[in-house]
Amino acid sequence: MQTGATMSAAALLPLALLLLQPQEREKDLRRGKWKPRDCPPGWTIQETRSYQVQSELSPETTALITDHLEGMMKSYETFRPFHKPRDKYILKVFASRKHYLDYGSPPGSAAYYSQGEKELVCYDTGKIGGKSTRDPKQVEEEVRKRLETEKPPDDAPAWRKEAWPILQQLRTRLSHDLLGVLSHEGWHQYFHHYIVSQVGFPSWLDEGLGDFFYRAAPDVADAEAFRKVPPLDVRFPALRLGLLSGRTATWKEILDFTQEKYYADAQTFYAQGWSMTHYLLTHPDPKVRAIIPNYLVVFKDKHRMDLSNAAAFRGHDIGKLEAGWKEYVASLRFDDPELQSLLEQAEAILIKHLGGNGDGSR
Repeated sequence: MQTGATMSAAALLPLALLLLQPQEREKDLRRGKWKPRDCPPGWTIQETRSYQVQSELSPETTALITDHLEGMMKSYETFRPFHKPRDKYILKVFASRKHYLDYGSPPGSAAYYSQGEKELVCYDTGKIGGKSTRDPKQVEEEVRKRLETEKPPDDAPAWRKEAWPILQQLRTRLSHDLLGVLSHEGWHQYFHHYIVSQVGFPSWLDEGLGDFFYRAAPDVADAEAFRKVPPLDVRFPALRLGLLSGRTATWKEILDFTQEKYYADAQTFYAQGWSMTHYLLTHPDPKVRAIIPNYLVVFKDKHRMDLSNAAAFRGHDIGKLEAGWKEYVASLRFDDPELQSLLEQAEAILIKHLGGNGDGSR
């Protein structure tokens, strides 16, 4: 789930290019906060304590979304409370992916937060709160187009070309739930209001926390409850296969990654960033669970990744943490036996190629 326009000018480029020729229907939509006169036919505005929601969906579905986001706001505030005045956050919800793209949204995204326009933009992904809202075949086709998975790249390693049909099935079966997507992007919207810095916040933790909140429950009022947040299964294939094939980075490397380097292999590094975050925040040792909260405190004060890394990981052996993380990754399993079988088939193909030449990269 790429945030598209979250942090950098580079991330804004796809949005800027797409805005050159928007479709007639969407080009006149006002960006940012709306007044009643800005609301076009077929849209509604719903105001809550924390949000103004501009929606092309039915009032009932929009209410479900706003209730979820308000609940997630309580969870964000429990995890990292801040005390700073703010305007209401803006959420814009399109009824279709076509309308979402016509608005100028990044084509590889399921949603994005634009820091400049202070709005979170999304569309009906076909699943809301675990329930299907659109034709599953149409949703599968959208996922293929979004991930460009019709065929493997010409320079893809041999194992990936052989496993491609299996990987397609995994990707299309693991479609995003809109409420989870909004929980991820809502964290960015909440957190970036307070972390104002010319130095980019580390992507492994920025996106990792977003994915952590994808599965967190709304209305969490007890910090201990975050230990029970379940793993994000949509990241399992890229994570497991990335670790086996050597595409993941060492912890010492990824802690210092720029956003550009993180996005260079977004599927692998989003999965790694999520898994590192989930591993640390659900660890049985409270000193390990304190690493990320300590990092956030130091970064907000110092705005430097090196100082934040040094302070947050002081007293910890990063090599031992990484070894424990690898064991944790190896233990991850889908609840759905069909999905687990597909993943194991893909892993078997990769392992076969690893045995043939000692390297999964070719």
